[in-house]
Amino acid sequence: MTAAYEKSPETYWINDVEGAVFDPRDPGLWSGLSVFETMRTYGTDIFRMKYHYERLCKSAVSLKITPPKWTTFASRLDAKVEENVRLRYLLTRGQQEVIYRAPLKPSDWGRNIHLGVLYVMNSDALPGSVKHGSRAEWVLSAEQQGVDEVLLCSPEGEIFEANRSAFFGFRNGKMCLPPEDGKRLASVTLNALIEVAHELGIEMERKALSLRDHFDEVYVASTLKGLSPVLSIGDRCFQGLGPCGQRLHNGFKAMINRECPTWISRGPVLNGTM
Repeated sequence: MTAAYEKSPETYWINDVEGAVFDPRDPGLWSGLSVFETMRTYGTDIFRMKYHYERLCKSAVSLKITPPKWTTFASRLDAKVEENVRLRYLLTRGQQEVIYRAPLKPSDWGRNIHLGVLYVMNSDALPGSVKHGSRAEWVLSAEQQGVDEVLLCSPEGEIFEANRSAFFGFRNGKMCLPPEDGKRLASVTLNALIEVAHELGIEMERKALSLRDHFDEVYVASTLKGLSPVLSIGDRCFQGLGPCGQRLHNGFKAMINRECPTWISRGPVLNGTM
């Protein structure tokens, strides 16, 4: 490792060797044939690592990549845990394993989000349920529109998800969720929020969501952001954090306290409001 690398708070391992060289012949680099999971610690506890592992395995099988055994996956990540960090686990078609660790940005948690729109076609070869490394179109579209993320939608306007987050809204106090139909990722964070909603007795409805739908509150959910209010989708504006989202966030924080005992509950808060 170079002196500059040693001073960096970011660290990576390739095939469990710190600072090793990535083989440039790997089809994961040239063809995007890779799968990954982004996790985070609350304190020194990795939140819902088993759920991330299960999703990684399903994605890997779809891309004909051999997934790691659970014991290997868990032990390698556990050995790299530090307090309040993000961990990215990437696996390529060439069977190179990359683990990247970096400090969390507290400002990411619950930050307000502006979304653009990108119309996409779902593919049988690469369905929306696969978390893969081919993301150039999404990244470029967000940059061109000057937004945080793009909302991936069918040509008819059905909302799938944002390119880095799950999407949902509230209407008349009811949590409006997209269907479980294989067109989108099974979001670890959104599934946790759904559990919280059940605990709180929040009414939920699953059906296809459209750009034409009315919502009182709109949110995205992801590992690093938690629950984040959406302020705009294109030229359409929303109120941001509302009472339903506030209640759900409080319940989510209580869940994290239960599942991650090393987390200091006075830590990250949503937009400094709690």
